Amino acid sequence: MTVQTEVRGAREHDYPAVRRLLAAVWSNPDDELGIWDHLTASDPSLEPEWVRLVVAGGQVVACTVLLPRPVRGRQGWVDGAELTLVATHPDHRLRGHGAAVVRDALGFLAARGRAIAVFYGVPGFYPRFGCAPVIPTLRTELPALEAAAPAPAEAAPALAEATAETLAPADLETVNALYMEQVAVSPCSAARTADAWMWTVRNREAHRLWILRDGAGRRAGYAFASLQRDKDRLLVREGGAVDEGAAGMLLEALRRETASHGLAGTHLAMAPGHPLTRLALLAGAQQHYFPAEAGFVAVTRWKPLLPAGYTIREAGGPGSPAGSPTDLIREGRVVLSAPRPFIVQLVLGYRDIDDILLAAAAAAASAAPGAASPRPACAASPRPEDLERLRRDFPRDFPKYTEAPYFFWF
Repeated sequence: MTVQTEVRGAREHDYPAVRRLLAAVWSNPDDELGIWDHLTASDPSLEPEWVRLVVAGGQVVACTVLLPRPVRGRQGWVDGAELTLVATHPDHRLRGHGAAVVRDALGFLAARGRAIAVFYGVPGFYPRFGCAPVIPTLRTELPALEAAAPAPAEAAPALAEATAETLAPADLETVNALYMEQVAVSPCSAARTADAWMWTVRNREAHRLWILRDGAGRRAGYAFASLQRDKDRLLVREGGAVDEGAAGMLLEALRRETASHGLAGTHLAMAPGHPLTRLALLAGAQQHYFPAEAGFVAVTRWKPLLPAGYTIREAGGPGSPAGSPTDLIREGRVVLSAPRPFIVQLVLGYRDIDDILLAAAAAAASAAPGAASPRPACAASPRPEDLERLRRDFPRDFPKYTEAPYFFWF
């Protein structure tokens, strides 16, 4: 018997079925299911058609949720989205439903002029749709300050926990402005708004949003952090301060907070150029870099992401396989031809042209004699004049996508 299958946007009457699907996939009702409940209750931008579904035999068997957001490219903010809650019902897996809903979501974004989707996902699943890992991880690690050491009287920094109930409008304006000015400056960052629902911490046992006040009681900074007791650390996921002095007070206050919870280390998850990262290094921090693996982007429109004078030619559109040949063209001439993920990584700054050429040379050198040649990172080395231009126009950067506090439960 043939089961009729439909891939489409949701309607409001589908929401209970979507919730049942998510409950079947994730057993903890506070985790992904809690994200769904929070978004459907709070996010005014989430319209039903941005929830993409596979319906088989009248049953919702797969879904994904798209959150329309400005996303930062290297040319500035572009229309984009966060992609989340990709799920297939356990009884309907291995039938292509998950792939169908992801391809539909990417096509939906392209049709609405959205250039890019950012998300964290399973590394082995998303490259087949032309998605590329571009978001590395940097951990900057400091030991906690001794709890017994008194804070300098002249600084008297104070961290106050903030909740959705206690956040005043002025708090939200300060926190959101610092996020946009100091965190959302990297490629792949998603914009936020100064609304309480955007800054809600759903599990205050595991996560904290703090506001720093200086000795005069003025708002001087903020931090969102996770108390990772199983790893004996306070993981500071994001933060910002109004000036260098406040950044120093914030870092010291976070290290004292770490000690007050009996944890050994304060670990920062910010980009290399962030003021807190730089101050931590000056204080003797160690750093650990992890290449991009689960932090993905899907490019659904190239033009808003490219410098002036460049275009892209590719065999397929959004959702095309990772190996699809993609040409980077400048003023009508191909300057680089490579598989799609390499072009995505170049455009967003995870790799530069020298990385791509080095990968191509290494792949060619490692091929066994007589074996089929591995897929090259690029078809041919660019001309010398093109190479210099590519170095100038696509320098290496540090893409960073920081999920909003409401995403986290564990």
